[in-house]
Amino acid sequence: AHATRNAAIMGAFWGCTALFLPFLASDERAAIATIGIGLSVGACATLTAHPPAVRAYLLATIVPYAAVYLSRATLTEFALALLASVLLVALLHAAQISHRSLIGALRARRSAEVAQAELDAARRQWSQLSESAEAFALYESDGRLLLWNNAYAKVLGVSEEVLASAG
Repeated sequence: AHATRNAAIMGAFWGCTALFLPFLASDERAAIATIGIGLSVGACATLTAHPPAVRAYLLATIVPYAAVYLSRATLTEFALALLASVLLVALLHAAQISHRSLIGALRARRSAEVAQAELDAARRQWSQLSESAEAFALYESDGRLLLWNNAYAKVLGVSEEVLASAG
């Protein structure tokens, strides 16, 4: 809630700059609008981890621009309002996609960590078995030799290479 509120406040701050558009020269209007677009794109990327904050910032920043453009009632301003609306929808969609990708990456990372921990545990168990003085071997149901330790090779009186080729 804190991040969403802060994002909305910052977005509203930049959204309020739209109120000055009617009083600025065209190059100044373009500069302010470009800065607002750049900040919106940056916020979309930066706030990806928290979708409500992205929505709050983008709505508070872009909607005032669209409203000011619509209030001017010229064809050019109407087109700019339409472009602002399209930008808003596109950025909201991009933020949603980025968020899903981030969540997927975090889940994949967690799964990899769990798999690594399981592999490490299996390696420790195998190390204990392979280093033990007791002979140990594991066969497939079809009789194929899968795993063995040095003691097993010694009991059989064969080298590990022979066991490996027999497996």
